[in-house]
Amino acid sequence: MAKSWTCGGLLLIAGLGGVVPASAGFLDWFEGQKEPGSQLRAGLDAFERKDYAAAIGYLRPLSEQGNWLAQLALADAYTKEGPTQDYFEGLRWYREAAQHHIAAQYFVGVFYDKGLGVPQDYAEAFRWYRLAAEGGYAEAQYAVGIMYFRGEGVPPDLIRAHLWFNLAGAQGLAKARQARDAVEDLLSPDDLVEAQRLAREWKPSSE
Repeated sequence: MAKSWTCGGLLLIAGLGGVVPASAGFLDWFEGQKEPGSQLRAGLDAFERKDYAAAIGYLRPLSEQGNWLAQLALADAYTKEGPTQDYFEGLRWYREAAQHHIAAQYFVGVFYDKGLGVPQDYAEAFRWYRLAAEGGYAEAQYAVGIMYFRGEGVPPDLIRAHLWFNLAGAQGLAKARQARDAVEDLLSPDDLVEAQRLAREWKPSSE
């Protein structure tokens, strides 16, 4: 029977073949890789028990071997409150995982947005959020919309704020739909038409 965890906000499912992002449709990704999969499962079991020291012990060797799923979970383990909390290490491993997965790109943005382990840098946060947003990650699309709305790290632009809220809302993100509707009231009819046109024509960067 499959088991699921949420690491860093990313839903993971463990099955016979290992652990994969549920939304990615890679449920056979670890098929035939039982040994590394077993260590990864042990790390995620420890994570679920909130034994972050044990989780780090399991996940770090896999992360150093380039396993991006382990890198995602390891990064999240380093962000949890307790003696193992280390935002610098968390950011390091999210950066490594960001080479392979858009969720990690989003989390790197969060570190710069909130100033976790690094000086707060809205421009750098926007850069990472935008990278993940262009790949279709809904939370990142919402974050990009917020930054356009507030003018943080980028000049304020209500048309583009509406665009990104609209895209995230189309993926079912309720807060993005609410933000889109609020911005809509601030747009002129012509600007709303332009924002809607941009949303219709947008394609994820992977296409």
